[in-house]
Amino acid sequence: MSDDVRYPEADLLIGGATIADFIQTLVDPACEVTPKMVFHWIEQGHLPVKRIGSRIIASKSVIRRRLFPA
Repeated sequence: MSDDVRYPEADLLIGGATIADFIQTLVDPACEVTPKMVFHWIEQGHLPVKRIGSRIIASKSVIRRRLFPA
């Protein structure tokens, strides 16, 4: 069971696939967001992420603000 199901208010995303799944919920469903795309965006500096060891972590609220600035 994902943390989003147990803790819907959870803000932390761990891993490229989880980040891709979250971004997919924010954009047009016809536009597939893959983990490969997310890793490319991270390498290009387009997504605000951090690392814990080899794991990529991100914040839902920070990603929302980066992709949809007010």
